[in-house]
Amino acid sequence: MSRVARYALDNPNAIKELHKDIRRHIKQAATKTVNAVAFQARADLRTYVLENFSNPNGLVTPSSLFVKKVPFGKTENLNDIQASVGFSEKVDFMRRQDEGGWRTRHDPSRRMSIKTDAAERDGLPTRGSNKSGKVRIKGKKVSTVRIKNGKSKSRRANRVARAAMAYQTGLPMFMGENKSLFRITSFTRIDDGVHFGAELMVNRKFTRTFTPARNFFLPVCQNAAKNIQDLFSENMDKF
Repeated sequence: MSRVARYALDNPNAIKELHKDIRRHIKQAATKTVNAVAFQARADLRTYVLENFSNPNGLVTPSSLFVKKVPFGKTENLNDIQASVGFSEKVDFMRRQDEGGWRTRHDPSRRMSIKTDAAERDGLPTRGSNKSGKVRIKGKKVSTVRIKNGKSKSRRANRVARAAMAYQTGLPMFMGENKSLFRITSFTRIDDGVHFGAELMVNRKFTRTFTPARNFFLPVCQNAAKNIQDLFSENMDKF
């Protein structure tokens, strides 16, 4: 009989304590490892969002991109050592960004209001005007030049009048068959009439849009975990 076996038979309580000690160290090392990987995945996801999405700041706050870590000393089994990282329900549309799919309104008969890059970059004006209306875009009321006809019976004359007001006030105006929102960038009176330039700010052409799948979430998390075994060994060596 080996000396280890003899020692185990002669000192059963010591072997039990050794087993508890080893188990405790493994759980602590595993907890540190899993939490570290989860926080690394969150950092990598944050970097991805900042580099690949327009206006991303609201998507990478602690309340929108979270980590649920393993609580130290609160796990009974190794299978309970699980951390999670992800986007909260308030930015659930990030699931569609990852998996792809159709985006629709609650009322499918109504058209969507899709901000262009120019609107995301510059924002939409919210200052009031005596002759402006209001439109709600992504939960926010925005001032606009009224779509209603003015005093003139000519449709074109009314549009020119609204364009002049939009150019003077900086407010966007509805225009076109689908009543999209435009910013008037120039307004010039010439001999044969009036010419004005318009830049699309909010597209209201579609009742639904399709988001292509980016498939970024799982690869980013897998990359964060690629050295998990080495990290676990380092944490075990500290005991």
